[in-house]
Amino acid sequence: HHGHMTGSQSSKDLQSYQHHQQQQGGGGSMSQEYVPPDSPEEAVSDRIYFLFNNVSKSNAKEKSAELCEILQEPLLPWFAYYIVCKRITSEQSFHELFATVLDFVQDRLPDVRPRVLFELIRCIKSILRSVRTDMDDMQSRTSLKNLGRFLGIFTLARNRAILHDDLNMKDLLYEAYHKGALPLLYVVPFVSHVVRGAVDSIAFSPPNPWTMAIFKVLRELYDMR
Repeated sequence: HHGHMTGSQSSKDLQSYQHHQQQQGGGGSMSQEYVPPDSPEEAVSDRIYFLFNNVSKSNAKEKSAELCEILQEPLLPWFAYYIVCKRITSEQSFHELFATVLDFVQDRLPDVRPRVLFELIRCIKSILRSVRTDMDDMQSRTSLKNLGRFLGIFTLARNRAILHDDLNMKDLLYEAYHKGALPLLYVVPFVSHVVRGAVDSIAFSPPNPWTMAIFKVLRELYDMR
């Protein structure tokens, strides 16, 4: 697993939040309905909505500085939920821009990155759990693809590993294959979009063993059609 050499940071990013979640009894129990974090007061949330509606490549740095002035530590769970579930799932053309903003914010608020990563993994797993073998859900598929694309940009493209304990890509593919055609329709595009992040990566572009192993499984599935 050479891919894990750069994974220690991603690992640290997530561990603190997993620990926190287990303490709250949210250690991955499926029966518990997820309750989104409380929104801040309207004046604060409106400023953040407005900011994200008006951010562009040319003003990303100044908008990020503005964001840092509004955001405080207690707001991060809600902020991560908002950016992942309300923006990233549907706004694919803004993924690179959102990732750039988060890079800037990260310098001032180091916890923003692990919090967003935690929310990404949670949201992805929640959709994967709800995949049915008898009914397609176009919106879920699109959301999953978008989350995968952003996960690749946020981790691999920034030379950070995706850890097996968080998401085991190969297992996901094999599991989907055994469950049937519909789960594959969700999982193959999702994994392919994640791995696109490796293309521009110093650490993960081929012939990186982690990336090559996923390509190999995708190839097997393709040949089995």
